[in-house]
Formats: sequence, C-alpha cells, structure tokens
Amino acid sequence: EIIKNCPSCDTILVRVKDQLFCHNISCSGKAAKQVENYTKVLKIKGFEPNTIEKLEILSIQDLYNLNKKDLIDILGTTIGTKLFQEIEKAKVLNIGDFLAACSIPLIGKTAAKKSSNANQ
Repeated sequence: EIIKNCPSCDTILVRVKDQLFCHNISCSGKAAKQVENYTKVLKIKGFEPNTIEKLEILSIQDLYNLNKKDLIDILGTTIGTKLFQEIEKAKVLNIGDFLAACSIPLIGKTAAKKSSNANQ
C-alpha cells in the first residue's frame, strides 16, 4: 500500500510522475536530506544521516553555526575535532560549487558552473 503522509511531518504527499514528494517547507526529514546533499556535493566528510540527526542540523546555516565545543561534547574529541575541521574547510568555496550544493531545482554542477562564470 502506498503511503499518503510524510513519515517525518505527516503532511499529505504529492504524487509527481510516480514519485511522492513532501511540499512542507518545515519538514525535518526534507531539511535533513538537503543538508546531507549539501555536505555530499561539497565533499564535507563525516556528515552521514545519523550524524546530521544526532547534531539536530536542520539547515545549512545550522551546519556552519556548529562550534568545536558542541561537536566534541556530542560526538567525542576525535570525531568532533575532525568534523569541525571539515566545516572550517568548507567555509571557503566558489559560487559554482555553492549553487550546485544548495538543492535548487534544475541547477546541477554544470548549470551552476555556467551561471557562476556568466558574470566574468
């Protein structure tokens, strides 16, 4: 049986071309997936779904607001320090990579690169 409601926020799902989508902008599951995609595209290591959930990251801003002390308190010294270093490295990036990582519909790596080079 096909589910009708989002398992994260209980919003009614919308069917688009045989796929179900949650259109609730406040959905925690959807937000976590966007953060997961962002870290994956930018190759920020260590942010698997369970880590994102444990750290209660619901936005890209939350990711960059994490501080070393909180990471160490939640994940331990070794992992917390490594993740903090990964976040710090990701603070310097070009606009094309940032656009590609933001989960903007129809904007992948190629379109983001072309868009970022358009003003040069």
